[in-house]
Amino acid sequence: MLQTMTDLPLSGVKVLDLSAYIAGPYGCTLLADLGAEVIKIEPPDGDNLRHYPSTLPNESRAFIGINRGKQGIALNLKSEFGYDALCRLVRDTDVLVHNFRPSVPARLRIDYDSLRSLNPRLIYCTLTGYGETGPLAEKAGYDQVLQARTGICSLQGSKNRPEIVYGSVVDYYSSAMLCSSVSAALYHRERTGHGSMVSVSLLGSALAMQSARMVMMANEPKDINRDMRSGGITGIHPTKEGHLYISANTPHFWEALCELIGVPQLVCCLINGDSYERCFV
Repeated sequence: MLQTMTDLPLSGVKVLDLSAYIAGPYGCTLLADLGAEVIKIEPPDGDNLRHYPSTLPNESRAFIGINRGKQGIALNLKSEFGYDALCRLVRDTDVLVHNFRPSVPARLRIDYDSLRSLNPRLIYCTLTGYGETGPLAEKAGYDQVLQARTGICSLQGSKNRPEIVYGSVVDYYSSAMLCSSVSAALYHRERTGHGSMVSVSLLGSALAMQSARMVMMANEPKDINRDMRSGGITGIHPTKEGHLYISANTPHFWEALCELIGVPQLVCCLINGDSYERCFV
């Protein structure tokens, strides 16, 4: 059982977090949860997430929740002083994470080749909206836009009314992909002694969330239902005192539910495919 921060798997690993909003910063928070020392580097006017509406006085609830467990510093990377300060930090760090569009790092002189020359063991992680190349590479990526582009909205709602999945699910899944990818790169460095560049995208993460729905046979109609819902009575149901979620999508769980609510005669409805009326005869 892990007892202290020094027992955690990434203890001793230093991370520079240059990212903003949700996906990149929370990915670095997950690294901090694993024991890494994370230093969040913000521009002088701060991460935009600091300015999100919040009922907390003088604080952003979103910023605090997403960036817990980090140290912080403000640097203007467009100034020589700020750039030199970053370079000094890079020489003594293990991981650098940013979510700039692909053309920006070279302009700021913080592209992989430039920083690798300062620290060959550096794990350099980029988080983009649409990947490093391609016609959308320079576009900014946003959670709900990616949901709409990848079919999540269509399958969350009905054919005539797509629905957004609230809670920034694409951002948070991208965070998990970032943490996993950086951890794998650190393991690779332990084996080889070499740093590497890691690239994670919101598009790739959103498509991964749809992986089962994208399996299809040749010549299969494109408009068939590809949803992952279990069917049957599994779902949210209205009750006298609010709503109740029921998950009983296998014969075993259905039988247990019927026994629990005192109607064992309904067991045959799922197992034999009979109607409810017949089960009561």
